[in-house]
Amino acid sequence: MHQLIPIDTLPEQDWLRDKATKKLMSALEQGADNAELPVALFVGGCVRDALIGKAVHDIDLATSLKPEQVIAALEAANIKAIPTGLEHGTITAVIKDKSYEITTLRRDIETDGRHAEVAFTSSWKEDAQRRDFTINTLLCDVQGRIYDPLGCALDDLKARRIIFVGQAQERIKEDHLRIMRFFRFYALYGEGTPDEEALKACQEQAKSVYELSKERITQEFIKIIMCEQASAILALMFDCGVLKALKFASYRKEILDALCAGQTKYALKDMVPRLWALCGFDADNLKSLEQYVMLSKKQKREIKGLAHALEYLAKRDEQAVKVALYRCGRAATIQALILLYANGTMDQNQLEQGIEFAQCWVIPTFPVSGNDLIAKGIKPGPELGAELNALEQNWIDRGFTD
Repeated sequence: MHQLIPIDTLPEQDWLRDKATKKLMSALEQGADNAELPVALFVGGCVRDALIGKAVHDIDLATSLKPEQVIAALEAANIKAIPTGLEHGTITAVIKDKSYEITTLRRDIETDGRHAEVAFTSSWKEDAQRRDFTINTLLCDVQGRIYDPLGCALDDLKARRIIFVGQAQERIKEDHLRIMRFFRFYALYGEGTPDEEALKACQEQAKSVYELSKERITQEFIKIIMCEQASAILALMFDCGVLKALKFASYRKEILDALCAGQTKYALKDMVPRLWALCGFDADNLKSLEQYVMLSKKQKREIKGLAHALEYLAKRDEQAVKVALYRCGRAATIQALILLYANGTMDQNQLEQGIEFAQCWVIPTFPVSGNDLIAKGIKPGPELGAELNALEQNWIDRGFTD
């Protein structure tokens, strides 16, 4: 291991002791031409999260083996190999119900802000130098020994610093999505004042997010608005011009603060109300946002239901809550109540009473059907529909009583 020297050791990890993990590492080592070098090391999120005591979900490895060598080594050990990203050197190994993403060491030779053309290398440092943040360059072997090819990543992780590898401006020019990723990683792992160079680079290149695909923006954006520090991170993004680049003309942090706190208190975290609040409860703002963020049909229906629930709750009495529950459903009504509290039109006591009622009230079923009216001689068609709607509205206005 003349390129790497261990500097620390991971706390004991179940995923490192797992038989599947050991089988995989053994298979890769068998495929090595040079036994003196580390053939494969765990990299990125699994190492980073294990070091700070977070649960490890995805296990990624970097290897000095070329992709065809990886496939041959896996097949020789009867391990399923899937060429998930062959042009970038990525193979997925599947052992029973576990999957591992294995990528050949590489360096970028050409980038355009969205895609990278890569060349394979045998240098662990070169591979680290192409990554986004220092904390994502940490490596470990199957014995749990930690390697820091840049010499600064472990210190940055311990200090909770989110620092771009090399120059922030250059890293963002290589991949514009790193603007969004910086704010997400700061929300998840950062503490203290954000890195000044990183913020300046994000601010100066904020409009480069225009060049990203909607899919890539959406993935990062939803993760950001659903994180624990969402309101503070979004405020930072607004100040840096990133939210403005995504067509948010204004941002009211106090509303997101109260909304996130309310959702957390009642264990009702939901992306749709946060997005609707970010849009200032304005359909035109939402339409502008959709130029850059993808919304599913289900999410659009939920936003529409939430908007209608807010309209029904304008009177803020018990009957209004009943109407919202009947017309829009329990989930939309409760989220609308939290939104009303967040924007200051409902106090804490009103919120608690409203949610208690909304959770307990049995939503009734309208006791008249089209068949009932047909039986009374009304022919199917517009007249029947109009009569049925009128009867239903009258029933609602009477407090849902016959």
